[in-house]
Amino acid sequence: MSAVTGEHGQFPMDHAAKLGIIRVITSRDQAFLETHGRLIEQAYAAVRTVSLCLPDQPDGVHDESTEQTAAAKMPDAARELAGRGVDAIVVSCCSDPGVREAAAAVDVPLVGAGEAAALVSLVYGGPVGVIGLTGQAPRTMCDVLGDRLVASIAPRGVRTTLDLLRPEAVSACEEAARWLLAQGAGVICLACTGTATIGLPRRLTEVLGVPVVDPVLAAGGLALMMVAQRHK
Repeated sequence: MSAVTGEHGQFPMDHAAKLGIIRVITSRDQAFLETHGRLIEQAYAAVRTVSLCLPDQPDGVHDESTEQTAAAKMPDAARELAGRGVDAIVVSCCSDPGVREAAAAVDVPLVGAGEAAALVSLVYGGPVGVIGLTGQAPRTMCDVLGDRLVASIAPRGVRTTLDLLRPEAVSACEEAARWLLAQGAGVICLACTGTATIGLPRRLTEVLGVPVVDPVLAAGGLALMMVAQRHK
């Protein structure tokens, strides 16, 4: 038996794991869609990923309406990836739209980035501050974090994941993180997977010197742990 290894963990496996990644932002740019899969492949050795996106979600998921629309499409997307022979599926969105319904539609583990990031945040043992697209942390994160959640904030000028691609977004996120630390947070949990796209987790870790949870790597790691459990 070999092991899936990387800087974020080791998972015993008898074959290279294949993860399916569902992006909730619609794009014809395959390189862009595969960004989160590449991040997972770089963090965990012997992992392959295949990515697809939901249709008709040009701004991704950023409010109740877009979340509900994405949720309705999630089971079909999960079935498509399951049909491609993946070992597990990651929904790369911290609102976790349609995760329960999609999980029920397939026979492989399925992980939402929001729940995964919140669970990893708890491991650090300190009060958690959340940076997302609204001033309120996603419901799934609130449920997991409970009274460990001290504050939530949306960076100035950031309302959709596309706003994170603007040059001023990184400084706005740093400003938001410093505000969370002033509220008593000892751990920063990022509640938009678009932050991983721009390399924000590493940037904030270096600048602030506190744990910063990357939702994409958290979801990838949890998915791999679930796969490893199946192959024991």
